[in-house]
Amino acid sequence: LLENILYSTVMPSLAAAAGRGGRGLWQLTIKISAVVTVVAILEVLVLVFGASFLIALIYGPEFGASVLPMQLLALALPVTAVAGMLRSACYCADRAGQVTRLALLVGSVNLIGNAALIPFFGIYGAVIASLSSIILWALGLARILALPLPTPSAPFTEEPDAGDLG
Repeated sequence: LLENILYSTVMPSLAAAAGRGGRGLWQLTIKISAVVTVVAILEVLVLVFGASFLIALIYGPEFGASVLPMQLLALALPVTAVAGMLRSACYCADRAGQVTRLALLVGSVNLIGNAALIPFFGIYGAVIASLSSIILWALGLARILALPLPTPSAPFTEEPDAGDLG
C-alpha cells in the first residue's frame, strides 16, 4: 500500500522527466527506487520477524509450516518494489509494448518453473520459481528503461507493430 501511494505521488514527475528525454527519467527512477527499497525493507523486517505470529493469528497454528516460505518470499519485496517503480517509469517512457512482452516472458518462466520444481521440491519449488521470476522481471524492466529516451533533437520513431510485415 505504501509503495502504491508513493507511485501515484511520483508519476507526474516521471512523466515530466520522460517528456524531457535524455537520462533524466533513469536518474529520477533510481532516486525514487531507493526510497521504495527502504520502505520494502521495513516490510521485510516486519514479515521476517513477525511471520510466525501473523500466520498463527490469521490462519491458526496448523499453518506453521508456511512461515519459512513466507519469510523467503518476503526477501523479494524490495526487488518487487523496485520493479513496480521501473514498470511505472517504462510506461511514462511509452514502452508499454515492451513491458507487455516482458510480462508474457516472465509469466511463462514462472509457469514452467512451477511445473518443473513443485513436483520435486513442493512449496519451496514454488518459492524458487517465484523468486527467479521476480528477479527476471526487475532486470528486464531495468533493461527496457535503460534504452535511450528521445531528445528534442532525436524524437521517437514509431515502433512497428508485431503484425507489420514490412
